[in-house]
Amino acid sequence: MGFTNLTDVLNGEDKITIEAIVDAMLSVVQIGDSGALHATDALRISGLSISLYKGDGTFETITTQDTTYVNGDWSLSGLGDTTITANSTGEVLKWSGAAWVNNTLAEANIAPAASPTFTGVVTLGGGATIANGAVRGIADASLGTGTYTFNYENGDMQQLTATGNIGIAFSGVPTGKVCGFIIDAVNWGEFTITHPTGMLFAGGTAPTYSISPLTGPDSIDRILITKDKDEVYTLTVIGKDLQVI
Repeated sequence: MGFTNLTDVLNGEDKITIEAIVDAMLSVVQIGDSGALHATDALRISGLSISLYKGDGTFETITTQDTTYVNGDWSLSGLGDTTITANSTGEVLKWSGAAWVNNTLAEANIAPAASPTFTGVVTLGGGATIANGAVRGIADASLGTGTYTFNYENGDMQQLTATGNIGIAFSGVPTGKVCGFIIDAVNWGEFTITHPTGMLFAGGTAPTYSISPLTGPDSIDRILITKDKDEVYTLTVIGKDLQVI
């Protein structure tokens, strides 16, 4: 039975006592059985059954959801929104739209991909770079007029045969980084080679390159090109007139 006014609470008394207030509260909200074992699952208990007084002499009963307790026998398959089927090591859970389902890495679209293919210069942690051409064969070119631009992205070893007076330039070199690459200069000594302005040479003078003989293999001078962080290039001949023994 519930109370609708102060008279009911007083119950004929001339003052309100703590006991009367407690009695009234207990009459308004009645807590039913709780902690009972679930009918079909020993890992769960039934929810709390709470009766709320509606003020018209009737009660409305509200029952909370069942509660799953975790113990040594608990597993994901006991959850209502999880479906575990033939699980195996290394699988992951993926939301299907209705439940969490165990998937292989491939099924979850997170399988390791094949080794990637990079183009240009790859920047590593700490600012280090790798030119993808470094693992390829030597980039080989020939020029008889104009300016040939050595693209650093074509690799750290390149070859250029001169068939006329030419200039050389550089591109694709990481700005603000110290780097270098090798050039095989074929027959440069027979023509005039114009170097970039500001390039440094041993002794302050551009080298004299080798001239290929009229017969036999071409003459090759192996050159090291380096660039410092201030964008200053240095050309050093590290192998003069390379020939087969």
